[in-house]
Parts: sequence; structure tokens; C-alpha cells
Amino acid sequence: MPFLLAINNCMENKQYLYQGFTLVDITPTGQTSHRDDRVFERSQQRNYETVVQILSLRTQVKMLDCWTLEKDVSNYQFGIDHTGEHRIWSFLFSVEYPGIFQLGADSYGTLRQDFQLIPVITGLHETASFEKNIFYTSGPNNNIYFKYSN
Repeated sequence: MPFLLAINNCMENKQYLYQGFTLVDITPTGQTSHRDDRVFERSQQRNYETVVQILSLRTQVKMLDCWTLEKDVSNYQFGIDHTGEHRIWSFLFSVEYPGIFQLGADSYGTLRQDFQLIPVITGLHETASFEKNIFYTSGPNNNIYFKYSN
């Protein structure tokens, strides 16, 4: 239900809605300070904060929702190194301007550029493995991508 409310809210307020998909655990736990008994949750939150910070490099972003699903990744746009069923994190966000992430003919070009090779924390709840602990935005290791949702 939050997804539908977000879409309605964005349409009423002239917001442009995007959705991201990643195989990296970006669970927003709300654990924003270090505690010895909450290191795992802090690591998940750090990955989420990394995503929000990168999205915010070029415009004011409003994070609307983040959830996980377990699906066969063949129906998604991840790299060919990722096959079978995996845990996927999906996040919904809005911006105020259309085409803000456009780079040449690529509607998501600046997002791909900004996320490429950014370090992440792994060994959390992800089911996919990565060559290195980074976001890959293209190629066989691609583990994050975006789509327009309006």
C-alpha cells in the first residue's frame, strides 16, 4: 500500500518517481550510531545511507520506500553473473525535475556514472556474491539499476 500512496502523492505534487533495484543489502534499519550489539544493522544502514547520498549528488531526493523480495533475477536487469533466485532490494524515490539523471541518450546515465565502483559492505543478507565489494552499474557483475516509474 505505501507504494500506491507514494505514486498518488508524486502525481499530485509534480514529483517524478524512480525505482532502483540492487542485490546489495541496503535495509534501512535506522541504526545510525555504533553499538557493539548492533554492528550488523549499522552496516545495513550504512549501505542505505550510501545509496541516499549518491542519489542526492545531483538533486534533492525524497526516499519513499524500500523493501526486499526474493525472485528469479532473469526477469530483472542484473548482470549475467547473477542467475537464479536472489534477494533483491527495491527502493522508490522521487525528484522534482524530469530528466535530471539524463546523460546523452541514457535516461539514467548520471546514476550509472555516480554509482559505478562505489564501495559497499557485504556479508549481510544478500544472496548474490560480487567480485569486489562495490556497486557495478554495467557488465556481467551489474548489481544495481534504475527505472522510471511514473
